[in-house]
Amino acid sequence: MILVFAGVAAFFCIFYSGGIFRLSYRGLGELIIGIMFGPLSMMGIFFVATGEFSIILTIISFAIGLLVSNIIYTHSILDVDADREVNKMTMAVLIGNKKTMLAVSFLMNFLPFIIIITGVVLNILAIYYLFVLLALPMAISLFYLLIQFHKNPQKEFSPRFWMGPFEK
Repeated sequence: MILVFAGVAAFFCIFYSGGIFRLSYRGLGELIIGIMFGPLSMMGIFFVATGEFSIILTIISFAIGLLVSNIIYTHSILDVDADREVNKMTMAVLIGNKKTMLAVSFLMNFLPFIIIITGVVLNILAIYYLFVLLALPMAISLFYLLIQFHKNPQKEFSPRFWMGPFEK
């Protein structure tokens, strides 16, 4: 099983931007990053350490993968016009339609919370996993700012206090 995890990881590392597949050049970069930094790394490390799989970790790893993918996807939304001009194929460029881009962003922003809540409601996850809801206002704010950006991309936005300084 360890060789399977290592093989998949090696495939993604090699073909993310190189080799014959160049997955990130085909609009799959966000998805690959989410898989690598979510389920693949978390489940792989857990398996190496314990020799077992965990349904709890599997659920959490998909939520984490979506959150990591969202970081890259959000930037691809912000850069969609520039990326399109230089023929850089991101997921946002691949989608093309602004409403659909926002719908995908909505899923990436809020599905992790839904996954965790569902896990708690079904008694798969302990109630303390609901502490993740403390990050929900940030997800709402991010999604709101993306909507505003699409309505008026030339407008300057003030960063929220938790985003740190945005100089120059």
